[in-house]
Amino acid sequence: RIAARQIYILPTGMGLTLGLVLILMLVGSLNYQNNLGLAFTFLFAAVALVAMHHTWFALLGLRIQARGGAPVFAGQRASFAVDLDNDHRGPRGDLVLRVGGEPYPPCWLPGAGQGRVQVGLPSQWRGWLRLTDVRVDASYPLGLFRAWCQARTHLPEEVLIFVFFLLDAL
Repeated sequence: RIAARQIYILPTGMGLTLGLVLILMLVGSLNYQNNLGLAFTFLFAAVALVAMHHTWFALLGLRIQARGGAPVFAGQRASFAVDLDNDHRGPRGDLVLRVGGEPYPPCWLPGAGQGRVQVGLPSQWRGWLRLTDVRVDASYPLGLFRAWCQARTHLPEEVLIFVFFLLDAL
């Protein structure tokens, strides 16, 4: 379960551009004593703050559980199933999972619903391959902010990697 202190949030490029435009609108409205300009500036700033809170709440309380897949041979991709569980009534939109830096297609979780994302890791050696870190990103609703967290699976899920030997017949 993702707790409040595990979530990091920063503005995107569009969010920084909106911040610059808001500063310019504020300076221009104060300089020309334009009350309507001030009202629009504060209205857009309030919309940006509400969008920041919604982006943060898109990850808060989300439960993540990883499941191991079938054994594979060395050099093939090991498959893991990552289950996402939404306990809240509201939907969670545009959740992007990243495993090993590779993004997977975004998923949408309905209110009080579940979702599953199949992720893969390249295998190089024989033995057990563990999925320990999963990064979850969210930029819903307006794309002004991007929130992310590093979710660590408490029980490391494993996939067995075999080595395939090709022996020449003598």
